[in-house]
Amino acid sequence: MKILKLVAASVAAILLVCAGTLFAMSRRADAGREHAVIEINKPPEHVFRYLSEPEKVKAWVSWLVEIRSTGQGLGARDTWIMEDANNNNERMEINAVVVAWDPPRTVALDISSPLGFTGHQKYTLTPTASGSRLEVNGAYTYQRWYWQLLEPLVTPQAQKKLDGDLAKLKQLAETD
Repeated sequence: MKILKLVAASVAAILLVCAGTLFAMSRRADAGREHAVIEINKPPEHVFRYLSEPEKVKAWVSWLVEIRSTGQGLGARDTWIMEDANNNNERMEINAVVVAWDPPRTVALDISSPLGFTGHQKYTLTPTASGSRLEVNGAYTYQRWYWQLLEPLVTPQAQKKLDGDLAKLKQLAETD
């Protein structure tokens, strides 16, 4: 009986340390932030189409299966239907409102999801000697306590997905 209490106390202590570590990490300065830069050997006008035309967006954003859109430009609203590969391809919706629109330089979105997160994603295209430099900045917050606790695990996975998606964008834009 004494050994069972010792094992239970040890397991509880380990779980408490893990939860405490995740909690502390979720409070770091860059929590919920994504950043990526990629050089694409096409002019900004060409690349911007991959940021604004639904069929082109679907071609490079992994998991994305459908876009319901009210159009393009400032104030336009989109709903992205995604099959989350990290969650048995469960469908999820992400809602976006265009809050900045300056073709072919900038598009920024306010994003929300019924899953319990909100955020802001900004795409900035800068002309270069060989084409374009695309910079992506995102900042997300989680409303549900368990997502807040898991943020140190979620954000690196989201960054990895973004990096892969941008590599696909580069490939498609440069061969189109």
